[in-house]
Amino acid sequence: MRDDGIFVYILNSAKKGEAAHGKERTGFVDAMIKYGREAKRYATFKTPYDLEYVRDNVDPQLMSVMGYQAPDPARAVA
Repeated sequence: MRDDGIFVYILNSAKKGEAAHGKERTGFVDAMIKYGREAKRYATFKTPYDLEYVRDNVDPQLMSVMGYQAPDPARAVA
């Protein structure tokens, strides 16, 4: 958000160089491609315990505001 109240969408990450995120793409569109599908979001969780931790420790109201449902531990990729 600019000082004059106008929102300016920036395609690329604010963090630059390999020291920031290595070679990972980190822009908004890249994040939507990588995590926009439910299957991709669950793919990094290897055990149900990880998802149980998120379910039990992340504020449910925050999850709701951000458009997420509580994670299903059974969806972990074993």
